[in-house]
Amino acid sequence: MNISRYLPKNCIKIGLAAEDKESVILELVGFAAFATGMVRNERKLLQAVMERERKASTGIGMGIAIPHGRTFAVRDFLMVLCIENRGRDFEALDNQPAQLFFLMSAPPDNDTKYLRVIRELGESLRDEELREKLKQAETVDEAYFLLKGTG
Repeated sequence: MNISRYLPKNCIKIGLAAEDKESVILELVGFAAFATGMVRNERKLLQAVMERERKASTGIGMGIAIPHGRTFAVRDFLMVLCIENRGRDFEALDNQPAQLFFLMSAPPDNDTKYLRVIRELGESLRDEELREKLKQAETVDEAYFLLKGTG
């Protein structure tokens, strides 16, 4: 999967101001609203992501978190990436801090694309070399170049 197909360059951010899990999600939602123009209601998007997060952590391990939620608060599928090389605790399965944060959302009636992208993203990020290079990316251009080569 060419991840950049679903993740335009303007939807990538280097660095997070937030220090804790809830604040990270809040920052990701705000960035998604700003970068994508697809968010109808930030509060409802935040609520959907937090509800999903309460069911089970989306910190999948290997330095990756994929917070997500389906809601009509977004117009269409969206994904943003924030890279924080210092990492943040995200209650990951392996108890390691997350450095790559992929926020995704889509309307509830868009399951096929949403689930396919989550699955394919997980498959692409099993590539240790890609993960490690992304974690060390210092610019949006560098991260985008790495993601463009995933197809």
